Amino acid sequence: MRRAFRLLLALLPLLPPAARAQADAAIEVRRIPVPDEPRLLLVAAPGPAEAIARDLADDLASDWRRIEAILGRADPRPVEIRIAYGRESFQAQHPPGAQPPGWAAGVAFSGLGLVVVDAQASGRAGSVRTVLLHEFAHVALGRLVQGSVPRWFNEGFALHVAGEWDRERSAVVARAVMARALIPLSELDDDWPHSPTDVGLAYAQSASMVGHLISVKRGEAFRRFVAGLAEGRPFSEALSRAYGKPLVVLEEEWRRGLTLRYGWLAILMDTELLWAGAAIVLVVAAWRKRRSCLRRLGAMEAEEALEEATAFPAEAPPDAGSGDRAWSAPPIAEWPATASDPKQRGPGEDGFEPPPSRPRYPH
Repeated sequence: MRRAFRLLLALLPLLPPAARAQADAAIEVRRIPVPDEPRLLLVAAPGPAEAIARDLADDLASDWRRIEAILGRADPRPVEIRIAYGRESFQAQHPPGAQPPGWAAGVAFSGLGLVVVDAQASGRAGSVRTVLLHEFAHVALGRLVQGSVPRWFNEGFALHVAGEWDRERSAVVARAVMARALIPLSELDDDWPHSPTDVGLAYAQSASMVGHLISVKRGEAFRRFVAGLAEGRPFSEALSRAYGKPLVVLEEEWRRGLTLRYGWLAILMDTELLWAGAAIVLVVAAWRKRRSCLRRLGAMEAEEALEEATAFPAEAPPDAGSGDRAWSAPPIAEWPATASDPKQRGPGEDGFEPPPSRPRYPH
């Protein structure tokens, strides 16, 4: 413990202001090296937090560079990541005077270049890395933008970067599309809903809308948009210049895309239409079944008729000069299969084959 504290004191002049506040509070932390990225300073409290931080360290550099690639800009300033474990450690590692919300698993301080993550709460919520990526995105965007941005854009970008657009949020947006209950983006500029249902929809809409903006022209328009924000242009102006159209038009395009994507769900949710479709399917199925049975019955009757014709052949017609007498074949003599006495041998048994006798026809 003393060794870690001495190390922290030795690093104190090199640390950003947030880390100095941490040292002043005499909080024991340990620095975890981040491979290939000197701009990232990773510290963690001893114990589970340190073990989790070491697991995260190898991917931090690639995660940070991926965010910079989406934004189209790199920031040379350092970023400090603090990994805590448990509510007490989480609150203790915040800058002086900062009080995190009770539900928060991670907090970003863009101006300080600081991210604080509660690994215990993050793990219970799903993934520590997801929470860290979310807060990473807030810091990266917040340090580039010179002015203010709507909350839906800030939260939507963080959700998109962290990969938090999942089936659950997609279902939330789909239900809102079917009910025509999407929240206008203008209502999410400054104010944020308070009811749990509306909060979930606001986050889901934000992620979907930002994903739409990033997908236009493979991200080229989005990078121009971020460059405009970094130059100090207002949000609406930078957006219009980058995309060639105002936000209201982009929002309408996004809404039409959602209707095309989720509109078929409205058909499945229409009960009367479902019953009508089911009735049609049953009628068609019954008709096809009846036709198949009739075909099978006809085939069986034809087969029976053929069997009867084969079993009882028709008699040969009588000869014209014989009157009413029917023709019949003459009897054939029966011979034993073998015989020891030559006199009792049948024709052909001694090698001699007599000529066949002619049948006698009555005259």
